[in-house]
Amino acid sequence: MAPETAATVRAHLACLSGKPVAERDVRAVFRSFGRYLVEFFSMHRGPLPGANLDDTGSLKALLAAKQGFILLTAHLGNWELGAAWARQMGARLAVIAMPHASARTDRLFSRQRERCGITVLPYRLSGARKALRWLREGGVVGVLGDLPFDSQRIQGTLGGLQAELPTGPAWLSRQAGVPLVPSFLIRQADERFHFFVESPIEPMPERDERSDIERMVRLGALAMEKYMRKYPTQWLVFRQLATSVEMG
Repeated sequence: MAPETAATVRAHLACLSGKPVAERDVRAVFRSFGRYLVEFFSMHRGPLPGANLDDTGSLKALLAAKQGFILLTAHLGNWELGAAWARQMGARLAVIAMPHASARTDRLFSRQRERCGITVLPYRLSGARKALRWLREGGVVGVLGDLPFDSQRIQGTLGGLQAELPTGPAWLSRQAGVPLVPSFLIRQADERFHFFVESPIEPMPERDERSDIERMVRLGALAMEKYMRKYPTQWLVFRQLATSVEMG
């Protein structure tokens, strides 16, 4: 592992746990990333790994109602497998994927998602328009909420870190009139997965747009942080977000 990347992981773990970080935990993050890649590039072969569903957010009911909603997740556990699980449960799913530095890598990842029946939308403005249409037609859109991938962002906190958080998911929610549903597929000690689905975050159209987006982003961040703190070695973000809140 590159020293600067290991230092970033160590800093993130320290903020999440609030205590000194053991080197075995730093190594565990990189092992989790290796598992994520193996699982992602083999998930089209099926069957998907076993998973238990903790459906606090009534995912089954939302799917049965055939109404649009947004699955809000993070670079935690295996978000790609989580998308495949939602697709297997009956979601007509599209994802807005963060771009890679290499166009070739982008094509590789997009092709793998499409092999699993997942539609990939571009992150640009055209992708937002397609996502709105998809949601209004009763589809499900998956988005990541722990890293911004365009200029639409606000300052917030995530796992004890001062961070810039994307406002796009909340904006889409308001524009389409659909809820954000935080969901996370997390690996357990027995190598099975647990699919956690939190209560929907509903838009409040009667509120000022900016304040409502900030509210939704904050609630989404709290949902992500809950599982990041519980499963810190499965948070696979290798970009330094910011200094800790305690450090200022």
